Amino acid sequence: MINDPSEVELEPKRNRFLNHRFLYGVILVLILGVIVGGVALWKVKNESASQICIQVITPAKNSTTGEVRDFPTPCDVPAGWYNL
Repeated sequence: MINDPSEVELEPKRNRFLNHRFLYGVILVLILGVIVGGVALWKVKNESASQICIQVITPAKNSTTGEVRDFPTPCDVPAGWYNL
């Protein structure tokens, strides 16, 4: 047992400080993650639905000429054409 206060180790206080510092770092990373994720979701929500389109070959027919053509996505089918 240590009776002399000068012999008391300061290590437990230092470890406690480092543990709090680590915890603050983790909290900061989580907060930044929530902010970045929120901004990304906000951008996706604000894009119009016509800009997000599935990549599937879409056959369409021109209502005027009767021409049939394949388009890379349903969003690429122009006005005056209808999907088959």
